[in-house]
Amino acid sequence: VAEEQISILKEANELYANYNFKNVTEVSANVFNSMGEKVAATQQVKVQNKGRFKIEVNQLAKGIYTIELIANGKKFIKKVDL
Repeated sequence: VAEEQISILKEANELYANYNFKNVTEVSANVFNSMGEKVAATQQVKVQNKGRFKIEVNQLAKGIYTIELIANGKKFIKKVDL
């Protein structure tokens, strides 16, 4: 049985949330700058099985950001350098 999981992947200047969920799962993402201010967010999406969705960060200045993914009430946090 595959473990349910979610991760953040950076490709070029774009960010993606990769996921693998057995059941339908509501997922959302928030992006925070180095001062802890929310600077971007995705709408909550329902996902299932394996796939990915894009986290829009094109409008953000270069720098270090904290990405917070929320799925099944759990938070997954990763710092990324854009």
